Amino acid sequence: ASLSYPILNDYLREELQFKGLIITDAMDMGAIKSAYSPEDAAVAAFSAGTDILLMPEHIPSAQQAIKTAVQDGRISEERLNSSLERIIRLKFEKGMFKSNYKYVEKISDTYKKSLHSELKSRLITE
Repeated sequence: ASLSYPILNDYLREELQFKGLIITDAMDMGAIKSAYSPEDAAVAAFSAGTDILLMPEHIPSAQQAIKTAVQDGRISEERLNSSLERIIRLKFEKGMFKSNYKYVEKISDTYKKSLHSELKSRLITE
C-alpha cells in the first residue's frame, strides 16, 4: 500500500476524505528492498501520495531521488507542497513550534507562509 497511488489517493484521500499525514511502512523491509532501489522506492512512495517515508534504506539517496524527481518534473511542486503543508500544519496543531519557539504566536500568518516558502525552497535547492 505504501507504493500504491490507487490506495493512497483514490481510496484514502478521495473516497475516505483522509486529510492527515500518510506515513509508509518501513521502507527498508525485504519486500521493497528486493524489488526497488532505495531511490526508486522513495520516489514511488512519494509519488503514490506518502507524506513521510519511514526508515528509507539510505536517507541521503532517498532525499536526493525525491529532489531530482521534483526538479525533472516527475513529482510536481504542488505535490511536494501538499505534503509540506500537512506536516507543518500538524506541527502547529500539536504545538511543536510553541514549545520550541516561544515567539511563534506573535508571527503573522503572512510571515508563516513566507517561512513555509523558505522551507520549500531549501528542500528543493539543497
